[in-house]
Amino acid sequence: MRVSLSAVGVLIVLLCSGTAFAEDRIVSSEDGTIHASLPEGWVKSDSNKKKNRLQVKDPENDYFLLFLADSKADIDTNLKDYAKGRLDHILGTLKDGSATDAKSTKVGEDNAIQYEITGTLKETGLRLKYLLTIVETKKSYYQCMGWCIASKFAMAKPELEKVTQGLTEKAE
Repeated sequence: MRVSLSAVGVLIVLLCSGTAFAEDRIVSSEDGTIHASLPEGWVKSDSNKKKNRLQVKDPENDYFLLFLADSKADIDTNLKDYAKGRLDHILGTLKDGSATDAKSTKVGEDNAIQYEITGTLKETGLRLKYLLTIVETKKSYYQCMGWCIASKFAMAKPELEKVTQGLTEKAE
C-alpha cells in the first residue's frame, strides 16, 4: 500500500506542475489599446512606455517582442504594402539584412503577413533574427516584432509565435 500511495503522490505532483494547468497572463500597453496574453516566463518590459506600444520579454532566454499599433484611419494602404514598408524599414537598420518571402497567416481571426529577418545591428555588431508579423484588424495595423540572438532563433520561434498569437485589440 505504501508504494501505491507514493506513486499516486508522484502522479499528482507531475499533473499539477504541468503546463496544462498554467494560465497565461494578460498585459496591456500604457494607453490600454494593446493587450497580449503571455505564457509562463514572459513579463511586460518597462523599457517602452510610449502610446500604442507594448514590449514584453522572456528574461531567462533573452527573447523579446514589441507590439506597435497604427490606426488604419491614418494610413492609406493595404496589408501587403504596409507589411513591405515595415520590412524595408527594419532591413534598413541592419547590416547584411535579409528576409524570407512574405508568408500569409492568421493571428486569431485576423489576416497577417509574416517574415523572418536576419541581420547584424550596425551599432553593436550583434547578429539578430526577427519574426515580424504584421496583423490587420478592422481598425489598426499591428507590428508584432519578436527577436533574439540569431543562434537561439530555432528555439525561440515557437515562443515568439505563441506570444504573437496572444495579441488582442481593445474592444469598443
